[in-house]
Amino acid sequence: MLDDLKIIHERDTQDNLGSAGHQAEQLDYAFELPHSSQVSDIYNVVIIADSYGRLVATTALGWLKLGVPVEVVTSEQLPAYIGERTLCIVVDNVGLAINTDNVVRIEAGRRLWQGLKAMAVVFDSYGLTHGKALELASQQQWLAGQVAAWDPQKATSHNQAKQIALELLGRSVVVYADTAVVAVAQKWQADINGNAKQLAWLGDDKVFGYAGFAGWTKQPVHKVYAIIELRLPGGKGGDDQLFTASDRLLSGLKPSPVTIEVQGDTVLQRLLYAGALSDFVSAYLAILNGVSPAESPIIARLHKELS
Repeated sequence: MLDDLKIIHERDTQDNLGSAGHQAEQLDYAFELPHSSQVSDIYNVVIIADSYGRLVATTALGWLKLGVPVEVVTSEQLPAYIGERTLCIVVDNVGLAINTDNVVRIEAGRRLWQGLKAMAVVFDSYGLTHGKALELASQQQWLAGQVAAWDPQKATSHNQAKQIALELLGRSVVVYADTAVVAVAQKWQADINGNAKQLAWLGDDKVFGYAGFAGWTKQPVHKVYAIIELRLPGGKGGDDQLFTASDRLLSGLKPSPVTIEVQGDTVLQRLLYAGALSDFVSAYLAILNGVSPAESPIIARLHKELS
């Protein structure tokens, strides 16, 4: 089915796969600050982000290391300490009023790399990072080369994204990730739920003294799950020992994982690779599920109920 371009076009009604194929262009996004920055005045950073904007913030902080305290909050949880020396970055909260001069608003929508580029421009401009916006823009050709391998015209036998989608079909998906790429594990969960309309969860065996590890040992007996492990190739990941021990000790109790070796020589390249692959896998999984990868109308209905 995934090699039938007619079926793909019929189900991918808003050309999500086409957008995924051109996502490297987001790295060239020209974001301009609405005012001059005050480099020496910043004491802390508050990122105010709801919905998809939180994914932008999580990914940015997985790459950018700042020398000041950072907190990510929702528009309903504004901390009382926001003041003149706080840099507030508002992601997709249009019209939200903030009582400080240092407010930057970013409209990311569902364009993760565009939001990331804007975030890098902001932090560079305020002196909290150096050269990160240029570093991100320099990866445009590299990312374009990676996503070309997952294009719909590439046959399943030579298309990793299609192969992964087939392995996930009909199962509840649990996503585990090495610490080096954990920032985009949330994107995999969001994309499989939102694009493919299929249940997906984040797993973390290290939480609460490895309680998640013990959860696989008993119920339910019939585990209709697909496990994704986002790992670094060649045993370079910090969590390789945990992954190996988990697979060995839970053999027969836990489904064999779909292991994805996240390519890239730097933290940024690994985040770009894993995030882009998620777009393709979830879109192909949606097509296998007989649905459009576009946002479900039920999301709009939920927003209306909550407004």
